[in-house]
Amino acid sequence: MKLIEKLEQNKKQKDGKQPKNEYKIKCMEQSIAVMTETIDEMKKVISRMKSNFDAHVNRQFTEIRVIEKDGKWGDYSGTFYFDENDEKEIVLEKAKKHFDKHFKNGIHHKSKKLGLFLFSPRSGKQLIEEMKTNPNE
Repeated sequence: MKLIEKLEQNKKQKDGKQPKNEYKIKCMEQSIAVMTETIDEMKKVISRMKSNFDAHVNRQFTEIRVIEKDGKWGDYSGTFYFDENDEKEIVLEKAKKHFDKHFKNGIHHKSKKLGLFLFSPRSGKQLIEEMKTNPNE
């Protein structure tokens, strides 16, 4: 409440100069705006990091196990995780199937060139392949 009262007193100055407190308040408002933008950017980065962490922790894997003489599954010969190349191939194949189904012979995309991009947090966005739709449909 004291801050508001001081602002009111400063506004009553008639010498034409900007009161010191008003200038300080404007500086603080700008600082708060910059901090708010920074916090929003940090939230985005943290969200991406959480997604990457969750994907790593919850990743799927396969095992090869052997049936023992007693008919039960015994020791396995290895555990196999998806590595980045496996994931890349799966995602690219899925995107290509989507292109073939929805765009290749589509009415709305005749004679268009589309790009297949791969995004990864480490390397950013990469153009993998340029694809063309059929012009004669």
